[in-house]
Amino acid sequence: MSHSDRSYQIHLDSLLGFAGELQRELGALIRLGGDLDGLRAGSDDLSALGDFVEAHWLMQRHLDALDDMDELVQEVRDTVAFAGDVTIWVAEQYADHDRHIADDFTRLQSRVDAGGYV
Repeated sequence: MSHSDRSYQIHLDSLLGFAGELQRELGALIRLGGDLDGLRAGSDDLSALGDFVEAHWLMQRHLDALDDMDELVQEVRDTVAFAGDVTIWVAEQYADHDRHIADDFTRLQSRVDAGGYV
């Protein structure tokens, strides 16, 4: 099959549905970030585990893990937001292309109906 024999079909409603799902995922990630902030706020009291070396070490490990999780959630959030933006852009481009083709067919039909040559 040559490159010119390939064709693609895009179902715009499905594509927009996928973009909506990405937006819902993004909302969940934003809520997760808020939950991480809540976990961090509960970590302010270093004496909660006791005042000994292991407790301080454990608390520091907890805070480091929250920092790592925060960074990971932010990266995933950015990636999902980008994927959503690209998906919506692609859907808009296909819809715009479809509108132009429909307009061309309407103009062509008008010429035919008016007795003009095609």
